[in-house]
Amino acid sequence: MGDPGIVWTWNNRVADKEIIHTVVDKMIASLRLNTSKDYFLKRIHKVLHKSDPVYGNRFSVDVEVGLKQSRRSFRLSEHVFVKTASGKLCFPEGFNWKSEATVYFILPVKNQGTWVYHLSTSSLLPAC
Repeated sequence: MGDPGIVWTWNNRVADKEIIHTVVDKMIASLRLNTSKDYFLKRIHKVLHKSDPVYGNRFSVDVEVGLKQSRRSFRLSEHVFVKTASGKLCFPEGFNWKSEATVYFILPVKNQGTWVYHLSTSSLLPAC
């Protein structure tokens, strides 16, 4: 399937680090406020930012948090929304993830079956 050393990527516009850290800090503060656990930020894995000048900004935040007095860490992924007028961090309500959903791949190009097979088998999560 090609040289594994060659990686093709198309980067998005680089988000402002200050905005990203503000959103992540608000999210961690909300986590501490709404739980009895003492979490802290270990690492920011990925943040996607979709701006909307009228309503506010949407973020998909993927972070690793640690639990104080323990060596445990957790991966946390959340979709959050920051309103333009207030700057308040909002979490979506009524947002349900259907983990049993069927996903169909449409291959418009020849000879992509092995790549799609690799993608689908590597994205499966092991049963707990």
